[in-house]
Amino acid sequence: MVARTRVSVYLLLQEKITRKAQMILIAAVVIGAFLGWRRAGQVGGNTRDKAQYAIAFALAFAIVGLLATVIIDRMI
Repeated sequence: MVARTRVSVYLLLQEKITRKAQMILIAAVVIGAFLGWRRAGQVGGNTRDKAQYAIAFALAFAIVGLLATVIIDRMI
């Protein structure tokens, strides 16, 4: 009975960490897309240019966010 309780507490902690990791990744993608859209607008791009910049920045920020998530997960 005690072993089951410890396992369930461990799983609950892992679930909380996973949710926070997902939030970091989603936030990084949204921020990246916003900054990409804004950057394309600053250099005078049309709507297609803005979409391309937004996607490229979102992917780049997603990779950085994923690395940050892995580092944070390994530290905890």
